[in-house]
Amino acid sequence: MSPSDCRMDAIDATIAEPIEINTAGGARLGLIAGQYRITPDKHGGAELVPIQGPASPIRLTPMQWGVLDAARFIERR
Repeated sequence: MSPSDCRMDAIDATIAEPIEINTAGGARLGLIAGQYRITPDKHGGAELVPIQGPASPIRLTPMQWGVLDAARFIERR
């Protein structure tokens, strides 16, 4: 199964303030404030793509996405 088979409908959202998320290896992933297109996957993770400017997609694990979403760091539009 390819990753695209596991995607759900995308939502547009705004991250109002910069945030840092811990990664499995102990590093930190920084997300800048701005507008993102977020595509949750069926496994509980998500892919974030900044709407403004060229940038690579940011993959979040189910735990990272759960913390980001549950803490209300994003505003859905």
